[in-house]
Amino acid sequence: MKSQASARVWRAALPGVVVAAGLLGAACSANTSNQGQTGTSVEGGMQFVDADAGPPVAGGSLAFCIGGETATGWDPTTSQWVSSSYNVANSVFDPLVAVGSDGEYVPYLLESITPNEDFTVWTLKIRPGITFHNGTALDAEAVAKNIKIRTERGIIATEFDPIESVEETGDLEVTVTMETPWSTFPYALTAQAGYMQAPEQIATPGTNDPNPQEATRNPIGTGPFKFVEWVQDKEFTARKNENYWQKDADGNALPYLEEISFPVLVDFQSRNQSLDSGQCDVLETTDAASIQSYTEKAEAGTVQMYTDDGLEPGKIFITLNTSKPPFDDPKAREILAYGIDTQQVSDDGFLGVFPPASGPFSKSNDAYITPEEAGYPSYDLEKARQLHEEYKAEHNGEPLKFSSIIPPVTEYQQVAELIRQMGQPFGLEVEIKTEDQPTIVNDLVTGNYESSGTASQGRILFTSPIPDGDYIFIASEPVIDGVSLNFARYDNPTLRQCLDDMRKTDDRAAWKTAGECVQKELAKSLQYIWLVEIRNAVVMQNNVHGFVDQTAPDGQALPDSPNPFYAQVWKKN
Repeated sequence: MKSQASARVWRAALPGVVVAAGLLGAACSANTSNQGQTGTSVEGGMQFVDADAGPPVAGGSLAFCIGGETATGWDPTTSQWVSSSYNVANSVFDPLVAVGSDGEYVPYLLESITPNEDFTVWTLKIRPGITFHNGTALDAEAVAKNIKIRTERGIIATEFDPIESVEETGDLEVTVTMETPWSTFPYALTAQAGYMQAPEQIATPGTNDPNPQEATRNPIGTGPFKFVEWVQDKEFTARKNENYWQKDADGNALPYLEEISFPVLVDFQSRNQSLDSGQCDVLETTDAASIQSYTEKAEAGTVQMYTDDGLEPGKIFITLNTSKPPFDDPKAREILAYGIDTQQVSDDGFLGVFPPASGPFSKSNDAYITPEEAGYPSYDLEKARQLHEEYKAEHNGEPLKFSSIIPPVTEYQQVAELIRQMGQPFGLEVEIKTEDQPTIVNDLVTGNYESSGTASQGRILFTSPIPDGDYIFIASEPVIDGVSLNFARYDNPTLRQCLDDMRKTDDRAAWKTAGECVQKELAKSLQYIWLVEIRNAVVMQNNVHGFVDQTAPDGQALPDSPNPFYAQVWKKN
């Protein structure tokens, strides 16, 4: 096998999957006689893939084993998607826009997306000849209906606050007018908000029709595969869309595969065993030990594996609910920030594979500034102890007590216990509560928590190098009693103004300034206590191809993402 990789100038606004350079240092000089497979380090990432697989072969089925899915279904408007949800969604849906390997937005279902001079009007031109799985045309009416409903209801509505109107201005043209400038609007269409569903599944505002269960349980998109069956928390299955709109470079119909399925295996070890035994063709992993193990196997040529080469990585952090005790008190937040040794969390909790984090951006991001420049507290046990004594004096001698919700993953439970132990020397009292991932998402959205161990993957929180990529999570006005995507429920007008100013321009220097503002304001508010940067990997059997070096419909290169598209994926018999 040979390794193919190319350096990127920009980090794409997609989930980061970068393996630590220290971990892979030895693999970078791998023996090329080892079944012909070598690894090449690329901005911290690596590919072990078969570059000489030959021409694609049509047919066959593929099982992509994932760690979770969604608690609420597959409606892009209302369902709560997590990272793995996008792996499933990409089989049956297509987005209006994708992000290229250079970090710039790339039209996908759209032929073009063009702003006026001040970014208050965007013209969306739709590719001709595309139909949904039920035969309905993807035209201006369908796209306008999708965007309109997401300005009026569902989990996306807050993100689309700037939109004033959506109009059909041609058979294949939609004009979106903003109340305020929004220079990064196309990036919003690369995520859940931009996934197009059949208009028959979209309710007319003010009515209850169609049955909302149809949209959540029987998704109809324009994607390369048609929905067949969903057994919740077990498996999602889809079959080839014979009328799919994309073709390969030689004019052959896509997709190549006949069927794709997504078995759900929450436990890392179960997922690994299923790949090793051949039950899974592909798996996703964010487990440090698994990444180490599969790197060795990939180096030996027994599997293929890729990691992202320079994408902004997700983060593991503690989200604090600032709308209720105890974290409505800024001193309580300071105590945690000073009292957690992130290097120890990295070393003891993640084998040193996940490096310490101190903010929303990694060092590779153009907007990154050091924690000292941002004003984020560095580990200081004595400072934490002093602040805790002050806290107790202000609260009738009561120590800082709080609960923290975490997913039922052994590694995260161990990290939570490690952090709990860190607080014991200065008197913290922490109750650890275990909940499944969908329940945690629901608790974050509704504010039913005090603190939460949060892992940001996929397109959820701090995986975008674009400073306003997390606008709704950090700068939107919070809803204290009700559903809010500002999970920490901290209102920061200064931060909001920084990002609003950024949205008035496409000047990258201004975007960098906005990024610095984000880091400084989050360091002041401390609604997030940073722990480590996530490292992810996608591991494949040796007969699976097409996950890397993917291209958009017009031929632009796409990043090697843990949330890939599937039209170009194929298997050797």
